[in-house]
Amino acid sequence: MATRAKQTAAKSMMEISEPFKRLIPDRSGESLEEQIFPWNVEGMKKNLNQPTELHKADPTTVTNILQMAAVELQHWAAYNASAKYVTDKTMKDMFISLARAEEIHHLKLLSLLPKMHDASEMVLTSEVALLSMYSDCIDNESDPAVSEAFFYVFNDHLTHAEYAAGIVQKMGCDPGTFTSGADISGGRPLNHQFMKPEDTVWHGKYDGAYDKNRVDPMTLINVDMANAAELAAWEGYSCAMKNTDDQAIRLHYGTFRSIEGQHVAIIDSLKDPTETPLERSLVHEAVEISNYGRKMKYEPDENVRKVFQELYEEDMEQARLLGQWAK
Repeated sequence: MATRAKQTAAKSMMEISEPFKRLIPDRSGESLEEQIFPWNVEGMKKNLNQPTELHKADPTTVTNILQMAAVELQHWAAYNASAKYVTDKTMKDMFISLARAEEIHHLKLLSLLPKMHDASEMVLTSEVALLSMYSDCIDNESDPAVSEAFFYVFNDHLTHAEYAAGIVQKMGCDPGTFTSGADISGGRPLNHQFMKPEDTVWHGKYDGAYDKNRVDPMTLINVDMANAAELAAWEGYSCAMKNTDDQAIRLHYGTFRSIEGQHVAIIDSLKDPTETPLERSLVHEAVEISNYGRKMKYEPDENVRKVFQELYEEDMEQARLLGQWAK
């Protein structure tokens, strides 16, 4: 009986809805074995890149790196979780290998980042990356409820970015170095940002959860991208709090961290709860392929552009391998 239940679960895992099938690429990239080996210290060193220079790097470059580092980090965590969930040994091994590849991708991207002088600079650049990401998602989102959720969260991040910009300025740095002079005012007041627990479940309040059988594939990509960004922001504020001596600033960052927890709940609630690990994994790779493909076309830094091209090819192969499991 238990064996039959496992076989049924494995079969349903491989049956994916039509929108997810449209995310499977029809060509291969660099083999997964070449992506993850040698898995040792020397292999890790080989993946390190020359960092961009603080205050001289184009803000677009820093934004691009931060956005994709957030994606790779969260997809690493997701593949590790999927490896524990599935029972098929071959699939489990594949998820473990995918997690290793995403960890290396994250390392490659982090090595490109300039070293920040202060936690507030990191907070500001991260918030600018979030605002840029939500602007793009809102522009190409077809589901009104999802778009509304994005816009709600966007207004919170305006407030967080404006605060961080003020701290950077007080420390004698020009926040325009990170914002490119973009207007980051007009966000929701901080005391209006806290929601009731039931309101963070967006589809409960706005009927905004998508149906995986009819969803626009771009919505799948947008929601996954936003989810990764919010999880990274939540973790980022933990680091900022530890690296800030000023008690008032630390209190603000702790408050922002709590609000990021709300954002994670809002974005997570947009997903169809019946999605399988295979379906979600195909979305992960589609997010990476879509973003690397777009960013490497307009990324101003040639070195960063080359890294994006490498990761694009590697993710193409990861998506193809996942697609082979789909029925």
